[in-house]
Amino acid sequence: MMLVNQYKPRSIEDFKSNNKAAKKAYDFVKDYEGQTKKAILISGPPGTGKTELAYVLAKDLQLELLELNASDIRTADAIERILGNASRQRSLFYKGKLILVDDIDAISGVQDRGCIKALIDVLERSKYPFVITAIDPEVDFLDSLRKKCVLVKFDKLSIEELFVLLKKVCDEQAVSYSETTLRKLARYSQGDARAALNDLQSFIINGTLDIEGFEPRLYKEELEEMLLTLFKGGSFANSLTALNNLDVPLYPFGGRSLVIWGDMHIGVYWIEENVNKEFFDLGLGKAYELISLSDLFYGRIIKRQYWRYLVYSTALLAALSTLPKEKRGVVTYTGPSRSPKQNFRLWSLVNRKRTSISGKLSTFTHCSTKRALQTVLPYVRFMSKHDIDFSYDLGLEQDESDWLST
Repeated sequence: MMLVNQYKPRSIEDFKSNNKAAKKAYDFVKDYEGQTKKAILISGPPGTGKTELAYVLAKDLQLELLELNASDIRTADAIERILGNASRQRSLFYKGKLILVDDIDAISGVQDRGCIKALIDVLERSKYPFVITAIDPEVDFLDSLRKKCVLVKFDKLSIEELFVLLKKVCDEQAVSYSETTLRKLARYSQGDARAALNDLQSFIINGTLDIEGFEPRLYKEELEEMLLTLFKGGSFANSLTALNNLDVPLYPFGGRSLVIWGDMHIGVYWIEENVNKEFFDLGLGKAYELISLSDLFYGRIIKRQYWRYLVYSTALLAALSTLPKEKRGVVTYTGPSRSPKQNFRLWSLVNRKRTSISGKLSTFTHCSTKRALQTVLPYVRFMSKHDIDFSYDLGLEQDESDWLST
C-alpha cells in the first residue's frame, strides 16, 4: 500500500496544523440544518488535507460521501444532471449525504461558462451540505460562490509536523534513517504531506532511507528568503551571510556532460531574474554592474581554478544590499524565466527520449503521459541509478535504458 494512503488523516485530531479549521468544518456539517449558508469552501495549498477532511467528516458523521472533481462537471447541464438529483434524493444506507466538489478553481475558460451559477442554484435547493475545495479561492469567477459559502482556510503544514509524521512512518515501517535526512525531506516538501510521503517512499531502498542525488522539489522558499535579505535587509554583513549559507549553489560549479544539465535552483539566476523588480534607472545600472563584476570573477574561477576569487564574487553580489532604491510595496519573486540548459541543439533529442519513456510509463501505470513525465519518471530514474532495471517491464530500448541510469 502507498504510504500516502496508509498514513492519511483518520480523525479530526489528525489535522494538527489545521485543527481549528477542521473543527469549524465539522461543526458546520454537523449542524447543517441550522446554518444560513449551504456549503463550506476549504482553501489551501496542495497536500494539506482539504479533500481528506471531507472523508473524515463523512465517516465521523455517518454520511454518504458523493465526490466529484471540477473536471466532472464542466457544463451547467452536467451540474444539474449529477449534483441536482444527488442533492435532493435521500441516501439509502446512511443518515444523510455529504457532497464533495474538489478543485473548484480548476473550472475556467469559455467552455465552463454558467457552471458557477448552476452550482449556486443547486446549493440553494440542496437538502445536504456541500464541501468545496480550492487552492486559490480568490479568483474572480468564484466571487459569487464565495458569498454563498462558509470560508475555511488550510495553511501549509509546518516542518516540525511533517518531520514527526515522517519519523513515525519510518519507525513503524522499520526503516533505517537519520533525523537530518528526515528534516531535509520535511523542509523540501514545502508543507505538502502528500509530497513528503511520496518522496519518503521513493527513497527507501532495502529498508534504508537514502536521498543521495535527490534534487528537492523546490528550493523556492530558501531562495526567496535570500532575496529578501539581499534586497530588503539593507545590511551588507547579513546579505553576505545569507549568500554563504545557501544550501543551493550560488553559481553553477557542477561538471558538464554532452548535454549541459543546468539547475534552475542557482542563487545568481534568481538574483538576475528579480533585480529589475527592486532597482530602477541608475540604481538598476549599478546593480547589473555588480552582477557583471561578480560573474567576471566566477569566470576566472572556472577557467583558472582560482578559488580565492569566490570571496570577491560573493561580496560583489552582497553589495547589492547597499545600493539605494525607491521604496516599493510587496514584491513577488519568481524563478528564472530563461533556461540554464545551454545546448539547445541536443536538447530536442533529450526531450524526445523523455517523452518516449514517459509514454511507456503511462501505459504501464495507467496514467496520462503528462502525469508520468512529471511525477513518475523522476522516481523511476532515481531507482534506475540505484541498479533497478525497468527495461523488461517498460519495453525500453537500450539507449532509453542508458539514459534512465545515467
